[in-house]
Amino acid sequence: MKKVLMTMVMIMTLCLTLVHNPIKAEAGNVASLNVTASDEAINVSGTMDSGVVAAAIFVYAEDGKTLVTMKTTQVDSGNFSESIALEPGTYTVKVADYDGGEFATSNVTVAGKTIPELNTEEDLANGDFIAKEDVSVPTGSQVKIISVDNITDAATISSIKKDLLSLETSAYEGKWNIVKFFAMELKASGKGAVSIKVGDTYNGKIAIVSHFHDGKWTRQFCKVVNGAIEPKFDSFSPITVAITDQTDTNAIIKSGVVENEPAVNSATPAQSVKVKSPVTGDDNINILAFAMIALALLLESTMIVKKIRK
Repeated sequence: MKKVLMTMVMIMTLCLTLVHNPIKAEAGNVASLNVTASDEAINVSGTMDSGVVAAAIFVYAEDGKTLVTMKTTQVDSGNFSESIALEPGTYTVKVADYDGGEFATSNVTVAGKTIPELNTEEDLANGDFIAKEDVSVPTGSQVKIISVDNITDAATISSIKKDLLSLETSAYEGKWNIVKFFAMELKASGKGAVSIKVGDTYNGKIAIVSHFHDGKWTRQFCKVVNGAIEPKFDSFSPITVAITDQTDTNAIIKSGVVENEPAVNSATPAQSVKVKSPVTGDDNINILAFAMIALALLLESTMIVKKIRK
């Protein structure tokens, strides 16, 4: 009986020990970690030790202490991957087994949308300009091209940069992109369409043509057809062409870009036929003539009546 009691006491003691000190499974480790960045997000991927079912991802600010966000992602056959949207900046990413274990760490920088560099006169002077041979006048237009030049004026370059930044901001917010940017100083007379070659690569894409006049930039949308666009102008000055990745204007308009280039009536004026307009006083002469004829007829009628009475 004593042996039985002693056995029971030992079992109870062991159970109490396990309750207060449970046996823990050893946490897994991160076998590999890969962190890449796009314009507005990071992708965290890698592999974990066998048996790990979930990974904890912590994203800290550049100082490595300020927590920005955290995610839990499933581990499938040892692999995990998670995309996290972030503002531009430098971050420290830490990943570990959700149940514990050592952290694997990586640093990454989210650059944000890239805005074309137009900081100095040299930047633009060596950039993408429209060559004179790529500018022509389509049939029916009244435009006569005088010159097509690169833009070198510092104030103009600064204005172009601000305008391009405005477009890039709209593109960022509207989830569309500017894939090519051109500029030129166009001097011409007349008004109407101008054909500008931009390349067959962009066929079907929407180009935003900006034109500086009256102290502001105005815009018009043109679709690239056969490698060219045909914007219309009634005056000429610095002109920029931003080719987008869009095939229609819906997203561009929704992002706040307004098409406000003044309408141009470029049709050749019809030859007017000269018709002699009545001169002041003609109507009075006609009335007087009719009155004289009527009076003559009345006199003649009176004379005829008198002859009959005689």
